Amino acid sequence: MNKAKNISIELLKYISESSLNAGDLLPSERKLAEMFSSSRNSTREAIRIIETYGIIEIRRGSGSYIKNRNGIDDCISFLSEDHAVIARQKLQA
Repeated sequence: MNKAKNISIELLKYISESSLNAGDLLPSERKLAEMFSSSRNSTREAIRIIETYGIIEIRRGSGSYIKNRNGIDDCISFLSEDHAVIARQKLQA
């Protein structure tokens, strides 16, 4: 699993366990990178991954905001799974 995907999972867990709600601002990329001991580039990529699932919204020049807390657990499961194995299992079924 690549670094950005791992950070995505950690960030989703952080959102899930926090008191952040829809419309709330996430910590800055710099702060998140520090929290997850990662580079800002990997952190930025992780944020973009999560944005594709509709959990957060990136507002250029303003930051990243919680858009929707629903589906966080599904996102974590999906990002954690080995998709090649799942695809093979579906083809064999």
